[in-house]
Amino acid sequence: ESQVWEQAAKCLNLIAKEMSIGEVQQYLAPFVLDLAQDQWFTGRLSACALIPCTYKHFPKNKTLLKQAFFKLCADKMPLVWWAAAMNIGDLARSVEPEIIESEVIPQFEKLSNDEQDYVKLITFDHLHDIAEISPNNETLIQITQNAIKDASWKVRLSIAKQTDKLVQSFGKLVASHHLLDDLSQLLRDPEGEVKRELVHSFTKCIKLFEMSKIKEFLLPVFKDTYKDDYANFKEGVAESICEIAFILDEHDVTDELIPILLELMKDKSSGVKIKVVEGLAKLSKVLGP
Repeated sequence: ESQVWEQAAKCLNLIAKEMSIGEVQQYLAPFVLDLAQDQWFTGRLSACALIPCTYKHFPKNKTLLKQAFFKLCADKMPLVWWAAAMNIGDLARSVEPEIIESEVIPQFEKLSNDEQDYVKLITFDHLHDIAEISPNNETLIQITQNAIKDASWKVRLSIAKQTDKLVQSFGKLVASHHLLDDLSQLLRDPEGEVKRELVHSFTKCIKLFEMSKIKEFLLPVFKDTYKDDYANFKEGVAESICEIAFILDEHDVTDELIPILLELMKDKSSGVKIKVVEGLAKLSKVLGP
């Protein structure tokens, strides 16, 4: 039963934090390395969850643990790759900075290109974890750009859902100059769920972008898409526009944002109108009474 070994791994990780270095070296590390080579795939699944924590608390022979984890990333069982992908973010937080750049990110890239969709999806779910540790890595930026344009709508949805976390992890400069253009175009995605999730993610992070890049990339797309058929999407547009208002000058707010909000105020959806009214209340703080 998967729930059994999952809970057992969680318990062992908690215990490992309380173990002495000698106890980890004598008992836990050999046990985890044995699991990584277990003939039953469930043992190898457990090893994926245990290696990051063991590595962090094991001062000697860390190379063996690291190599075992990367070997599991290429295991003959796809479920083991999935477990490795699920825990690669934890590994990144446990290893030394130079290993992240030279070994973890290349392995992350391989998993992100896996033929199995469920492996790719769980990998991308942890993209913001890796970005937080290594925000200026060119390979990671390229992986993110490719994911935004991925042929699978589920991958694009994964990116849309975590856009606010990605922006916070990569930081203002990288997000504004390397990601915002592609993310803005994702608001035109043919899958309604993708653009709905994205526009609501934008409401949480819009202030983190450079104002000049918002005006260059994001505002033109909002102007083209705010009449979308999906009411939930238009609610997100209204909310995002109001957040933008706090970082634009009064002239831009009046010329660029107010016309969109006035049009949305005519929408037949009461939810959209409510968001606009809430937004106008916020805008009064910018424009004055």
